[in-house]
Amino acid sequence: FFFFSSRRRHTRFLPVSWARRCVQETGVIGAAFRRFVYSTGRALRELGLAMDARGSRLTNDAAYLEQLSRHRNIMPIYELQPSILIDSFVAPNATVVGEVLIGSQSCIWYGAILRGDNHAIRIGNHTNIGDNTVITTSMALPPGIPESVNIGNNVNIQQNCSINSCIIDDDCVIGFKSVILEGVRIERGSVIAPNSLVPPGSLIPSNQLWAGSPVEYVRDLRPEDVKTIRDMNEDSVESVSYTHLRAHETPEHLVCRLLLEKKKK
Repeated sequence: FFFFSSRRRHTRFLPVSWARRCVQETGVIGAAFRRFVYSTGRALRELGLAMDARGSRLTNDAAYLEQLSRHRNIMPIYELQPSILIDSFVAPNATVVGEVLIGSQSCIWYGAILRGDNHAIRIGNHTNIGDNTVITTSMALPPGIPESVNIGNNVNIQQNCSINSCIIDDDCVIGFKSVILEGVRIERGSVIAPNSLVPPGSLIPSNQLWAGSPVEYVRDLRPEDVKTIRDMNEDSVESVSYTHLRAHETPEHLVCRLLLEKKKK
């Protein structure tokens, strides 16, 4: 396809790629153009699937009867694109949607859902998002409370947690089946015990253990506790994620792994 352009006495054809670059720089018009391109691509994909099913039926090919999963574990929403470093692991049946940024050597485990459709979700390095954990963002919150989710480095979020529009600093542990609500800030090195509920707007000071529903202060963490938690987070992410990453390795992952191993030597 080409755009037609006339200028003075000569005529020229402008490629779509050139026109796309020009339009993308114009703010609202660029956003509308990206949405149009996204919708057109989706319509063509659906049309192709429908035509394939119709052709299979006419040729007595039973392939169209196969109930294949169309799940896409990494999916943009219009101009909101996930950004995942290549040495991080995202499980095949996890879901990463919209503006989600994942750092180096982090793990998004099986059944986890990260929905960056309203606001951004940012995850640091060596961070573990456990199985069936759901991370979402609120559409709007009171002034001064960030709507995004910010999770630091070496954080271990265990299975079946629910996290919404909060800040979790480095070296924290969130126990399984815990709920972290809007506006919560959990400072560095803190631990939330399993089956806990952190109410909206709570502040959990650094290096403390909190538990309960709603959470209450239990005790301060000793220096040896903090060191043990940090070492456990790093070891579990590096060893387990490396195994699963190799099991689902793509050519890009293979090149990245070989470069990292060469760098370590």
